[in-house]
Amino acid sequence: MMGPYWNPKATEIAIVIQGRGVVEAVSIGKPSRETRFKAKEGDVVVVPRLHPVTQLSYNDEGFILVGFSSLVGKNRPQFFAGKKRSALRILDREVMAMAFNVPTAIVEDLLAARVESTILACTSCAEELEGRMKEGSKGDEEHEQEDNDEDEEERAAWKVDEEARREAAREREMWMLQKLV
Repeated sequence: MMGPYWNPKATEIAIVIQGRGVVEAVSIGKPSRETRFKAKEGDVVVVPRLHPVTQLSYNDEGFILVGFSSLVGKNRPQFFAGKKRSALRILDREVMAMAFNVPTAIVEDLLAARVESTILACTSCAEELEGRMKEGSKGDEEHEQEDNDEDEEERAAWKVDEEARREAAREREMWMLQKLV
């Protein structure tokens, strides 16, 4: 599982080069909304700037994505977990304790609990998430088709069409050429 993170400066574009998995993101619009979809080899996933996202692989295979961002230069995603790189570490502990209605000691324990921040062990997470996705459907065939249509629309909204992929590749090539000159 790729630990939950967001990119504060740029849109991220990733291509699944091997395997399959589940991508889960949160829209920051009003109202905020979770978007979950399955992705497989060849799919392109676009995550807009500031949208929290995580990627989960299935137990029986890997889920390898190659990604880049729309920003040239220094750009680091902000992870929620981890002892050193967690974005939560910059927040005041007392404010967090009041926000979660827990003692400050619990907030300290929460922030110190996980050392790694990027790749997290998570057995059967994609399978469980897929199960929750299925439970959320309405059940009968008509409603299931509506859900599938909505899922496809949401999935399409997160994918880049062929022309946009070409444009991103051209921009990346131009940037690389400028760096060489």
